[in-house]
Amino acid sequence: MRPTGWPLHTVTVCDLAQNDFKCEATGVLGPAGRVFYVSPESVYVWTTDWAPYGQQSKAGSTLYRMPLDGSSPSAVGVSGSPVDQFSFLESEDKHLNVLVRFQLSR
Repeated sequence: MRPTGWPLHTVTVCDLAQNDFKCEATGVLGPAGRVFYVSPESVYVWTTDWAPYGQQSKAGSTLYRMPLDGSSPSAVGVSGSPVDQFSFLESEDKHLNVLVRFQLSR
């Protein structure tokens, strides 16, 4: 049975050097994310919305980017599936490279 509802993916940043322990959070609501990557500037969450077993559907995947500086998150539709966090590499020019495996639709 398919779960009802999507999780809230949240990144919380706290300045531990301050006495008031001020924290800020950024979140996105989306399908379950099994693979994530933390770069020096952002957190990336790769999500896939799977159909229940036996139902015809294409698995739709989305890559969410949540910057650590508190700016707005962004998202892009993606294909395939990364194996784990070692499939990600953010280059010096801020491009994200992801090695994915092919994803068969049912």
